[in-house]
Amino acid sequence: MDPYLKILIYIICAAGAVIFLFMASMIVLRLRSALEESKYRLCEKEWEAIYIDYIIGKTGLIYAKEQFLEKKRYSFYRRFFTPYLEVLDGKDFEATKVLCKEISLIGHYRQKLLSRKLYDKATAAKLLGIFRCYQSVPERVRMLNSKNQLLVLAAAQGLAVSGDSNTFRPVLKALLGHTNFTYEGITEILSRYGSDICLPITELLDQYGRGSIPAGLKPKKSRKAGVRSPLPGSDAANIDRTVLIIILIDLLSHYRYNAALPILNRLFGKADTETTVHILKAYLRIGSLPEDYDPIPFLKHEDWVIRNFAIQVAELSPDERIIPLLDQLLDDEQWWVRFHAARAILTRGDAGYRLLTRRADGSETRTATIAAYILATKEVS
Repeated sequence: MDPYLKILIYIICAAGAVIFLFMASMIVLRLRSALEESKYRLCEKEWEAIYIDYIIGKTGLIYAKEQFLEKKRYSFYRRFFTPYLEVLDGKDFEATKVLCKEISLIGHYRQKLLSRKLYDKATAAKLLGIFRCYQSVPERVRMLNSKNQLLVLAAAQGLAVSGDSNTFRPVLKALLGHTNFTYEGITEILSRYGSDICLPITELLDQYGRGSIPAGLKPKKSRKAGVRSPLPGSDAANIDRTVLIIILIDLLSHYRYNAALPILNRLFGKADTETTVHILKAYLRIGSLPEDYDPIPFLKHEDWVIRNFAIQVAELSPDERIIPLLDQLLDDEQWWVRFHAARAILTRGDAGYRLLTRRADGSETRTATIAAYILATKEVS
């Protein structure tokens, strides 16, 4: 036989064997996964009835504990209890937490928190947060200093849902300094703390707005033209104070924290374009304005994005001085500015309706076009 053909046959056989082994292992894994899923579904069906009876007081803790321990699988326990713990509160949450403690689920994951395995540590950090396990807070706070982003993220998520607002600052610092999350993603994680963080955020922004440096803030020149400074007490030079301030503003607006309005108004004196836009957005989401808010500078602003949001905010203001400015903005070079100006004028009642009607009757200018468009949409609606 040709030696080259023989070698080719060996190669084909070896490749076939590798493919067969790969396919066989995939099939085995799928079968094992299906078997595990089937086992969990049987446990879930049985446990659900036991758990509901326990929660409504039909059975006691000892009975429920004994029933759950008959099929002791921590991974199944975690999967079963997590959805309940994420939505329950008050006495039902506490009763569930007591049951989880009695079946050693909390203790098991406290041990996993000390594991050297990355996945186990991350899972434990998130789950202990859902349990609101305050005894494990120090370990999870230390995880925030990890060089591994997965551990930092897991620790931050767990601390945020635990409800301990004392960990807010270290979590914020870690997310900004040790992860590549956008500030939208960071805001989403921090919003899990609940509205209790609004007061400390307001105090921090109040200090910043008054020109003093909040505790831990180090003025440090940024590489970007020296206009931005790093986060308080951070070792990472890439943490941007402007991003920090925007996150804090967005959190206040998320909770529609009305008490922050005067402080947000003072921030305009130190705000760049991006921060100004976020403050205006906060006013819109909160749905009211501080008493000393002056809309005129923002309606006249050179940046059309600020003009655009200032017009929307103007709908919340009873100040009659803005009507002539809104009238002028009907001829703005930006379509969105003209659009929102026309809508804002229409909210001024009969006087606004008459003004738009006069503008729509003019020649074929962009002012007449947008006025006619807004009037037409009003009639359709």
